[in-house]
Amino acid sequence: MSTEIIGNPITWAARRVVGVGHGLEAAVDGIGGVEVAQPVVNTIGAREVGIALSKGIRDLAAYRSDVIVLVLLYPVIGFALSVWALQAGHLHLLVPLAAGFPSWDRWPRPVFTR
Repeated sequence: MSTEIIGNPITWAARRVVGVGHGLEAAVDGIGGVEVAQPVVNTIGAREVGIALSKGIRDLAAYRSDVIVLVLLYPVIGFALSVWALQAGHLHLLVPLAAGFPSWDRWPRPVFTR
């Protein structure tokens, strides 16, 4: 059975304010009371880079499907882009295309809006 009784609203509000004050006190004490450990920074040297590259080469040798996709798709995409550039009248894009695919933020569209 509860020991609380119905009191007047002023007493009830005062008890609630005191409760909020205790909560704020606990929050403020928690802000500066915990020590934070400094992060550990590891240095990366030539040895670590060599290890990472050798692991990457081993993974690439194990899964050669990416090379097949690149060998097949790169010329097809290059040919399609060059045909598109010629038909759309964007001859200025052929030079970067011949040097390597230009890095666009969007795929080329047949109609450019300004």
